[in-house]
Amino acid sequence: MTLAITSRRLSMGDVDQVIAFYGRYFSWMDDGFSELLRVLGHPVSGILQDGYGLPVVETGCRYLRAVGLDESLRIETAVVATRRTSLDIGHVMWADDDQVAVAQTTHVWVRRTPELSPEPVPQWIRAAVTIPEGYQPPPSR
Repeated sequence: MTLAITSRRLSMGDVDQVIAFYGRYFSWMDDGFSELLRVLGHPVSGILQDGYGLPVVETGCRYLRAVGLDESLRIETAVVATRRTSLDIGHVMWADDDQVAVAQTTHVWVRRTPELSPEPVPQWIRAAVTIPEGYQPPPSR
């Protein structure tokens, strides 16, 4: 099971009035994705240095309960699906034992130069597919 776990305690920079600002969840997803790539042995810096990138082409987040100042979050991030040139990253966010949000980002594996061009998802990503506990993809619109 390949799962990246990041955690943080909410501070004043995370909240809008009293509860977490919705946009912060997307920053937390990005942190989790970077950690997942590091856990897989391919940090973002190395991917970029090798001439590749993983731009986000779709994202969604389902908020299950509000989180507020001083709460501790645990974010579990995993590759949940792959296709020929794209992959879905699932994020499950917990405060204590409460699931507070579930999210997904879809990335395309691209060669960055001479222009962005989709390439097949590498085997090391395909081999990492894991479904975290409590993960349900956000509904499509």
